[in-house]
This record gives sequence, C-alpha cells and structure tokens, in this order.
Amino acid sequence: MALLGYTIPHFKQSIPNGTKTQTIRKLRKLKGKPHPIKLGERLYHYFGLRTKHCEKLGESICNETFFIRFYRSGCHVDWFRNLNSPCMVMRDEEIVKLAHRDGFNTVDELFTVLERMHGSQNGSQVFQVIRW
Repeated sequence: MALLGYTIPHFKQSIPNGTKTQTIRKLRKLKGKPHPIKLGERLYHYFGLRTKHCEKLGESICNETFFIRFYRSGCHVDWFRNLNSPCMVMRDEEIVKLAHRDGFNTVDELFTVLERMHGSQNGSQVFQVIRW
C-alpha cells in the first residue's frame, strides 16, 4: 500500500479522469535502504495529504515502474528497469511522452516542478516512475 499525495491543483481533476497515469517520485527509503513501490501494489491518491483539506482522488494498482535520473543541462534522462541494471539514455520523444503522461505540457515544465520540489538536479538523485 502506498499513499501518494499531490499538491498541484490541476492534478485534482487529471487523476480521477484518467489523463494522469503516472507519477515521478524520489526513491523511498526504509531504514536507510531503497524501498521502491512494486508492481501490483495498491496506490491511494490524495490531494492535500496531511492537511485538513485532504481529498481522496482514487485508488489504482501499479502496473509498471522504472527508475530515472534527470539532467537539466541538455534536458536528458537516464532510465533503468531496476536499481542494479545499467542506465540507458531516454530518447527525446520518450522524454516528451514521460512529461505528458505525468500531466505536464512540456518537458521544461516537468523539470521545473521536479527542481522546485527536490532541488537542482544533475543526475544526483534517483527517482521512481510509477504507472497505473
């Protein structure tokens, strides 16, 4: 079971109506070790989680997951299926699809939000892409 909280207002509609079918999250850790969301895990989506205005947006099942590192310079993304596999560079059209599936209009918009939430990136952090 994974609680996924959202704060961007337009996600409040795009999750229930099915236009947002993935989320990109900083890799979770449990007792200092990576603890990624797994295939088949139930996902609970909330807007304003841990606030008095919390609203449940729906439930889903994780049907795909992989890991990425993103680099603002050159706007490129390395991706890998599991934490021990070699990295591959994501093609430009795949990066555009990644941004759209996550509910953003452009790759720049996606990168800006990730930087605002997690600081400037240069491949230093691993993120998990979670799809339902």
